[in-house]
Amino acid sequence: MTTGGEKKDWAALAIALGTRVTQERDRLGITKEALGERSGLASRYIWRVEAGMQNIQLGNIGKIATGLGLTLAELMAGIEQLVANPAERKPSRPRGVLKKAV
Repeated sequence: MTTGGEKKDWAALAIALGTRVTQERDRLGITKEALGERSGLASRYIWRVEAGMQNIQLGNIGKIATGLGLTLAELMAGIEQLVANPAERKPSRPRGVLKKAV
């Protein structure tokens, strides 16, 4: 991440957070639907967070952390490393959505 007057890459941060959510959800072996139920959020919203497509509010990050059985700090651990090393990020797509033919 950046500090001071440097430009912040919010998209990279959203993708990194999504990767962390996916990692923890996979670790627990639960579906997006189950995480949605545990956190009080729609499974489609969870998908958008994991895909890095959702501009997520801090309160919803807390709900997701709680749904994963984590503190906010535990969920955010490793985010800076994922922003710095994009190769470690895991892409996500909703069920039934295929890659577009090029």
